[in-house]
Amino acid sequence: MLLKNLEVVRELMVEEVQMDIDARSMYQSPRLTDEGWAGYPALLLEAVRSHDPPWLEQQIKMRGWIKDQEQRVRNGVAHWARIPYTAAQMLAEGDVNRYYLRAVCRAAILAGKDTVLVYRAKQVENPRPESVRLTGSRLSAQKLLDDLRINSNKLETALGLPPGPNSGLSACLD
Repeated sequence: MLLKNLEVVRELMVEEVQMDIDARSMYQSPRLTDEGWAGYPALLLEAVRSHDPPWLEQQIKMRGWIKDQEQRVRNGVAHWARIPYTAAQMLAEGDVNRYYLRAVCRAAILAGKDTVLVYRAKQVENPRPESVRLTGSRLSAQKLLDDLRINSNKLETALGLPPGPNSGLSACLD
């Protein structure tokens, strides 16, 4: 995942993560173990301060913080299913990207810019139609920041960026 302005916005990312930790409004992945959830906020903070999504993914895996199974419902019947092997990667990329997006929006606002540019930060084999539609568009930095903050404990946002887990989309300053 290529986060174009990462080094420019790291401190703002740290502030955004700390804000959610303090407000207890972080997204709580149901795929994390209890031990994982207890340690994850501090690990995420370290990742945005000094590392990148692959580092966070490896730390999650190394600590064994992803559950083996999750309960799913199909046709009204609950059953247990194996959690995908990509769960740590999706969590790490998704969370780092969300805080990166918040920091990019803040940096744009501080620089007197109204918009941020949506781009493909990770190549995916079959991009979703909504991802293709958003790529290259401009979004209001303030509206996107507000949306990401309001929906900090959810996977989906009202403005659709990022458009679901593993979409590969982000935004940058231009």
